[in-house]
This record gives sequence, C-alpha cells and structure tokens, in this order.
Amino acid sequence: MLGICAMCNDADASRGAAATAQSDPAAAPLVCCIAEDRVSCEPALRILVASLAEHCPGTRAHLFCPNASPDFVQWLARFPDAMLADTPLDGVWTKYDIKPLALRTMLRNGFDNILWIDSDILIAADFRPLFAGLSADTIAVTEEALCSGYADPDGLRARLWGMTVGRSLPFTANTGVIRVTSRHIGLLEKWQALLESPDYRAAQALPWTERGLHMMGDQEVLTALLASAEFAHFPIRFLARGDDIIQFFGTSGYTVAERLAHLRHGMPPFVHSQGFRPWWPRDAAGKSVRKRFLAVYNDLSPYTALARHYAGELADPAWLAPQSRVAAAMRRLVGDSAPLGGLPLAVPADIMRLLKGAVARSA
Repeated sequence: MLGICAMCNDADASRGAAATAQSDPAAAPLVCCIAEDRVSCEPALRILVASLAEHCPGTRAHLFCPNASPDFVQWLARFPDAMLADTPLDGVWTKYDIKPLALRTMLRNGFDNILWIDSDILIAADFRPLFAGLSADTIAVTEEALCSGYADPDGLRARLWGMTVGRSLPFTANTGVIRVTSRHIGLLEKWQALLESPDYRAAQALPWTERGLHMMGDQEVLTALLASAEFAHFPIRFLARGDDIIQFFGTSGYTVAERLAHLRHGMPPFVHSQGFRPWWPRDAAGKSVRKRFLAVYNDLSPYTALARHYAGELADPAWLAPQSRVAAAMRRLVGDSAPLGGLPLAVPADIMRLLKGAVARSA
C-alpha cells in the first residue's frame, strides 16, 4: 500500500498517551480513520482532508487508499496531520463494508480512540466537543437520514438476524461517522464476521429492492448488533440529524427546520453527501417532474455549496459549478449559503414527506 509515513511509527510516537489509555481508552487522542479505494472519489478525499485541517487543526487522520494516484499522494504531503497508512488491511476489501476491518486495523496498531469518517463527508465546524467526555464504553454513530429505512421498530433488524433483542433504538444507526475504542473490539469482530457471511454477501449481489431490510448495508447489520442483548450494555451517543450532521439523502435530506436552525446558529460539524456524489458525472435529469426536481435539488446540495471553499485544492473543480439554470440563479442570489441555497425547494419536499407520513400512519 502507498504510504507517506508508517502507521506503526506514528503509533509509537504516541505511546505515552496509549499507556494512559490502557486503563481509560477515552483518554487517548481522537484519531480519524478514512478508507477509500476509488480514485474517482479523490476529489471528496481532498475536501475532507482540507476541511478537517481547517476546522480541527492538529487532529490526525489515517487514510487507507490502496489505489491512490501519484497526484493525490503528492497533494496529501502538504498536510502533516494526514497520512496514507502503509499498514495493509488484513482482510477482503468489500466496497462499503470495510469499516470494521479498518477500525480493527487501527486498534491493532496502537490507536485507542478512533473516529471513522466516510469519504463523502466534509467538516464544517470543530467536531471535537461532540466526543469530549464520552466514556470508553460509549460508541458514537449518527442518526439516519429521513428515508424509508429510518426506523428500527422493536429491534426489527436484530430479530431478522435471529438475535435476542436487548433494546430498541430510536432509529437506524447510520455509519457515516463512528467513534470506537478498544472496548469495542468484540463488537467490531462480530460486525465484520456478519458482513463476510455467505448470506450477507449473497444479499449484496442483489438489487437494493430485493435485499432484506436487515441486509441492505453495513449500517443495518451494526444496528442489529447494537440492539441485540449481546451488545446492549454499550452506551450509544447518537449524532443528531440537523444539530450535529446534515444527512443529505434525496429530497428529505435537508429540511426547512434544519436550514433555519443553521441560519441562526451556524453549520453542524458534519455534512454528509449521502448517496449523491456531485464529483461524479451526473445522469440526465430525465423528463418526469420528479426527476427534474431531484436534479435541481441535488444541484443545490449543501455539500457542494460548502465544498466551493476548497476549489483551490481540486485538480478539476468544474463539478462545483451549477449544473442548471435554476441553481445558477439561486447561487447569484444567495452565494454559497448552504441553508439558503435549496430552501425554496425544501418547502415542497417537506410537505410531500409529511403527507406521505400521514398517509402511512392512517393506513
């Protein structure tokens, strides 16, 4: 694996903190873990690293990027707190299911307080206060986006996996951001084992619409484990949608209430471009009203608005420009304001979401 400096050497440099962490892993410095093997996602990695350096200076980040391009390696050398890990991941890289493997690798290499961050997230404010004071037993995950998979009633995913339910979570545990310590090794091992199980791998080969609810992706599996009796003793710190993270996922991704709160109080630390990848070539909007609406809604993504601040870090920033006349006009009116950019479209989107919810409850 490409490397700028060795993970094991970096871990050796922090043995003093690690010695303290043996009795209390939460006392160890928070270190970020990022994994991405798609060269096409390097624009997002650049924005994540640059925004992390701006808002959380001094926070270390280790990137597992086995296919990193020479240009990215050269660019990353400008950031002394971010490095390509030269310790290989001891297992099979399974696209979106790499998280427990990467986290376990970090733990084996001497790090004891780790924050996973998805590559499609940018940092908009200092996130360190969110994790200060958490106990070593506490795992942090995020609240799921407002979508069809939001709820987990009565430990549904755990029951579908055949597990004994130990608690019911208020919503699905989204894994865009995860905080773990060495106390969670057993949980990570079980998570990885289920992600590598034949049943789960077979489900991943199917279209989304044909997968069982408990096998849609890695976060469904983690949700099942956290709801199970085996791991119900671990406290959970949920990063709240809106307050701590924007889960930009379809037309329910950034509500009017969230936008107004951010205008008053500022942006949350994490902005997640969940599902929509603006740095990738975009499909034609299509002729249906719904598809055209969604195309413009995505064009006014809060992620894209904030990412423009880092245009100078990109080899090709063309994707940051508005892709439609409506988005271009809105940008001329509000500039790069993430809350205001898509506000007119968020109003009908919220109304439709609320109407669907009312119909579902009355059925």
